[in-house]
Amino acid sequence: MVDETIEVAIRASAPRSRIVTCLDVQHPDSPSGPVRVVNDTSDIEVGGEQYISTHFQAQLAADVERQAPRAQIVIGNIGRELSNWIEAVGGGAGGTIRIFEVLISADGIAGAPEWEIEMDIGAITVDDLVTVTLGFDPLLNRPAVSLRYDPQTAPGLF
Repeated sequence: MVDETIEVAIRASAPRSRIVTCLDVQHPDSPSGPVRVVNDTSDIEVGGEQYISTHFQAQLAADVERQAPRAQIVIGNIGRELSNWIEAVGGGAGGTIRIFEVLISADGIAGAPEWEIEMDIGAITVDDLVTVTLGFDPLLNRPAVSLRYDPQTAPGLF
C-alpha cells in the first residue's frame, strides 16, 4: 500500500492532466476566420474549434523610454496557411490575439479556458518564424482634450 504523502508527490511530478497555451489570432479583414494554434505536440479541440500544434514562445515587453511597451510572440511557421492568412489581412496590424490556457485531461479532452487575455496586434513579420508584435493603445500618453484653444489653433480669439 502506498502512503498518501508519496502518492501526492508522484502526482505532482507526473500529473495526469497538463496545461497548454492556445492562441486565437483574429483580424476583421480575415476571409477565413482566426488562426488557432496550441503550444503542444499534437492538435487539440477546444470549445468545438481545432487548434494546430506548433511551438511558440513569448518575449516580454522591453521598458524603453518614450515608447509604449511591446511584447512579442514568436510562432513556428506552420506552413503556407499562416503565410497566406498574414498576406490576406495585410500584415496583421489592427487585429487581436487571444491568449489562454486550458487543462488537458489524461484522455486528451480539453476543458474550459483557465484564464485568458486579449491584446492588440501591432505587426506580424514572417521569416523562418512568425513574430507577432503585441501592445495596447497608449491611452495615458494622449492629451486630455482633443483640441486646445491657443493662438495656433484659434488665432482669432487671441
